[in-house]
Amino acid sequence: MSGCVLYCGAPPSTGRLAELQRVYRWPTSQPREGRRVPSAPGAGAAMAFHGDKGLVSIKELFCAACAPSASHVQLGCCRGYAAVPRRGGNLTLYSENGSGQTLALSGHHGNVTAVAFGRVADPLLLCSASEGCAMVWDVERCYRTSSEGQMASGTVVGTLLGKVVYLSFCPTDERVAACSGNKIYVLNSKKEQVHAVLQGHLGPPIATEFCPWDTGVLVSISEDRTFMIWDLSKKQVLYQSAVLSSCPLISILLMEHSRQLITGSSNGQVWCHSLPDDYKCRLVTRLDIHKTQKMLERLGILNGEQQNTVEAAKPVLTITPGLPFLGKESCWIGSCDGLYLVDLASSEILTVLHFKDYSDLNISLAESLVISQEKSEKMHCLVTSMFEPKIALWEIGFPEKLEKTFPEHHLSVVACSPLMPTSVLKAELAKTDPKSPKKAGVHKQGGVKDHAVVFHTQVKSSGYGESSRRKMFMPMSNIKKKPQKSSWTTKKTGFLLSEYPSHLVPSAPHSEVIISAASPTPIFSLQYSGDGKQILCGLGDRSVLLYKSSLNGNPSVYTVKLQK
Repeated sequence: MSGCVLYCGAPPSTGRLAELQRVYRWPTSQPREGRRVPSAPGAGAAMAFHGDKGLVSIKELFCAACAPSASHVQLGCCRGYAAVPRRGGNLTLYSENGSGQTLALSGHHGNVTAVAFGRVADPLLLCSASEGCAMVWDVERCYRTSSEGQMASGTVVGTLLGKVVYLSFCPTDERVAACSGNKIYVLNSKKEQVHAVLQGHLGPPIATEFCPWDTGVLVSISEDRTFMIWDLSKKQVLYQSAVLSSCPLISILLMEHSRQLITGSSNGQVWCHSLPDDYKCRLVTRLDIHKTQKMLERLGILNGEQQNTVEAAKPVLTITPGLPFLGKESCWIGSCDGLYLVDLASSEILTVLHFKDYSDLNISLAESLVISQEKSEKMHCLVTSMFEPKIALWEIGFPEKLEKTFPEHHLSVVACSPLMPTSVLKAELAKTDPKSPKKAGVHKQGGVKDHAVVFHTQVKSSGYGESSRRKMFMPMSNIKKKPQKSSWTTKKTGFLLSEYPSHLVPSAPHSEVIISAASPTPIFSLQYSGDGKQILCGLGDRSVLLYKSSLNGNPSVYTVKLQK
């Protein structure tokens, strides 16, 4: 088979099929055994709209100049609104159409360092923070007050917090978490009140998020390359991870459906941990964006970059849930060069939207970005440029009824040329008898007949006629030990060196010798000769008796005299 085309759903039209063949043809010069197709549901759909750039549209709603410091702060984008920090502590709100719907918010005494929208649609809240204070704004009320000719105002919820680098609302918008210095402040969103101050990271916290299914739990990431899970009621740490990477963690996402925690680092690493009820996290999968993309480019699944381009790091700037019909395990990962749709279940990149492929965009490399997706066919992306003080709001549109166009349960492979004569797809299967064949050596009654297996006319294998052994090993307990004798032991002295038998009781004295003397004489010493044949007995009256070792017969008597 010289080439093939992947598509999902019903067979496409002739023109569409020719276009798919042109885009996804596998060259015959490359080996086919190394190629594979994504195994995740919906991967074919992702590959299909990746190949045709016309299926995915990126429209730039507006592009404006911004303060140089705005490229390094947290941006806010939600439900068609975008919040952009300005110089002098001002904040500008943009609506979805971007024409005449801007709103200036002022109230901070220093530059705005973090912006975040609330989770509840009505009322939609916006929180902004500077080194002086943190404020919460009601977006609809601010627009209504501005239309009446009055100045919009917000509510101060925190003061003297320091430089706040990240803000996040809880699922009910009742509390706001702020990362500042080495501490995490949990504030009330209605009034100036501090619920808790959390401190435990070895480095400054970078981001923090509330648990969607448990508002009393907070997860934070830090420059110490770890994440912590906090119990807000007890103000204690439920779990602290090990050091995940050599680079700091900069992005975080909590997925409610699968109950997983996803973290990303500045060197393009993505970790997915499970969050059970006891919050003892376990690593599910790990993904390296750069290595995975290079592997898919070598396989021809993704379009490769030009050879003269310089490879750059792909930091994980933001993580957002993916397309709903692709499953609960997909998510969008925003990096400096584009958006990556990743299937966490299979650790595969489903599609890549490179910014440089769209010539209408004024920004090709992003310094920071945030993604907002409320509908399956459209999402918004607020981006700041890496080298220029620019900020832009993009609208990314997918084709209508994309889920019906590319169903996830139907994958087809269409051959671009006829099959070769030697193709395995033309092989015919041999017809088999529906009745199972009888096994050799089995009687009709179900018994097994013993017979030998002959491998050669003169060689027979043995052991088939014996009964099966029930015991694999049977110890031998009737082994008799033979006493080891020394080489110099003779028959006469062998009984002196033999081992005492363990099964016998202690024996009685072999013999008894009575030494006769005129008066009771003590025995001072006993000594065997070197060959063990004689024994010497020293008495207290300066006499010595020399016996045989068997103590039979009369001894020889020797007397020691002392010279004066």
